[in-house]
Amino acid sequence: MYIFVVNLKLMGGLRIETEDIKFKSELDMLKNVVYVYSCYKFISSEGSKSLGNRLATVLALYMMYGFNEEAKTKAMEILDAKKATINTLNHQLRSRGYLLMDGKNSNISHLSSSIENLCKLHSHCKKSGQNFEFLFKMSADNEVEDRLD
Repeated sequence: MYIFVVNLKLMGGLRIETEDIKFKSELDMLKNVVYVYSCYKFISSEGSKSLGNRLATVLALYMMYGFNEEAKTKAMEILDAKKATINTLNHQLRSRGYLLMDGKNSNISHLSSSIENLCKLHSHCKKSGQNFEFLFKMSADNEVEDRLD
């Protein structure tokens, strides 16, 4: 079983919510991790919009297996899609900055450094038996903070 922990806190450490979310598979968890990460990018104005299910699935498979034919084949099976569709999804992931084109070979892509870091974190959690945890810190304007004190 895979667990994804979300902690929401206000500035100053006031706890609002802690939620453990259980997933049926590693793929399911990673899809949700990249979806949440894409939402973070969107609300922090780093991304144009969050990832949908198909893009999140493909990116999660690349996190699990690397950017290779095995992952592309699994994506085609899971999404019931043709290779051209996967190539279109790869293009969308590149245009949003989740995949980077290789400098020497335009047919090869690599995970962005931020997604690569999520992979390393996931790998560490998996090996150590720890939960994958996101911590969202929300800061309020001074007026709201004054009412909370």
